[in-house]
Amino acid sequence: MDDERSNYQAETNFSNHEKDLLFRLMLQVLSRKGIGREWAKSSMPFTQLLDECSGIIQDNDMKAEIKNYLTKYPLAQDSIEIMLASYAMSATGSYDDKPLSIREIARIGWHLNRWIPTALLIDGPLGKIFKDINSPIAQILKTNYKYYPILSQIRDSFNNNEFRIFRNGIAHWSFKWDVDGGKEFVEILDWETGRIQLKLEVIEVEAFHTIVFAAAEALDKMVFQYVNPRNVVSETSAEGGLSGSI
Repeated sequence: MDDERSNYQAETNFSNHEKDLLFRLMLQVLSRKGIGREWAKSSMPFTQLLDECSGIIQDNDMKAEIKNYLTKYPLAQDSIEIMLASYAMSATGSYDDKPLSIREIARIGWHLNRWIPTALLIDGPLGKIFKDINSPIAQILKTNYKYYPILSQIRDSFNNNEFRIFRNGIAHWSFKWDVDGGKEFVEILDWETGRIQLKLEVIEVEAFHTIVFAAAEALDKMVFQYVNPRNVVSETSAEGGLSGSI
């Protein structure tokens, strides 16, 4: 397990090109589950996502609508900023320097510290941005989805059944860590019966997490900070958060 952290790690000074390579790896994991298959074909998946987000606000009317939405529903922006700050803190943490007696449990905690806010955000404000009938972004993805294929696939991913089960299981703390055949899994459980609903390899959970992180970072960096700029830790937090997301 000594190399595990480096398997997911993207340093804070990584370029968008290097992020593209890392996102391609994660998207290939999800594409095998039928999620984001077209996005996985992109040679620059992260860059393409940033470009789509930037394209949304090129229309002044849409820019005004998004600003109005954020004014009426400030939690949409607030929650993403807080999540990115949370990721930044997780990214600076390490389990390698913990005493050997607790290092294994600390490693599991390192994962969970990032997955839990991810699940809560999908189930709340971020999911609302993509699905709320009053959200300008949700509206444009419904009427002009062909111009925003990546954002549309993110929206569809959030509606995927396995993604939904993952989200609910983590958010409602109905899961357990398991080792089977030398591989590590996260088992999502029915909170009433304890029955296993879904069994995911850790790399698959990390891939789910990566999609949420990418959506949050791109919207914050390319949309919200242009439409409704604020003095926040967005840039540092987003870059730092990625170091824990892959």
